[in-house]
Amino acid sequence: MCVEVAHDTSKCIWFIDGSHIPFFAAPLDDKESYYTRKICYAMHLKLVVGLNKRILILDTGNPVSVHDARVLANNALAINSDLFFSYGQYIYGDSAYRECELIITPFKVNSTFGTLSGRNKLNRHMAERRVLIENISSRCTK
Repeated sequence: MCVEVAHDTSKCIWFIDGSHIPFFAAPLDDKESYYTRKICYAMHLKLVVGLNKRILILDTGNPVSVHDARVLANNALAINSDLFFSYGQYIYGDSAYRECELIITPFKVNSTFGTLSGRNKLNRHMAERRVLIENISSRCTK
């Protein structure tokens, strides 16, 4: 699928990203699950943003100890994907997500798939477009 995507990026309909929303104080229940590596308490935020810069899905409440990929796996977007996607459509995600038929992630440095120039071209294309969701995510967590 990555080779097809490198030639047809028009099927990317959304972007996905996970972030943390910091708490002012520790939660009363299960505070260890909400403690981050940045030495504060926070909950997980998952955003799915459209090409028009509108937030389509905002999912909160999971502890930060839950990985981005697991948050997605437990969401209606993954469970009922046929309600959200037409054939061949996909989302750009970062390396925190596992590539599947719904999510395309950047090539890893040690990838041997396709050509180096093809991998670099797709990664550059994705990075240019992912700035959109990174900016929106940043605004949501400040």
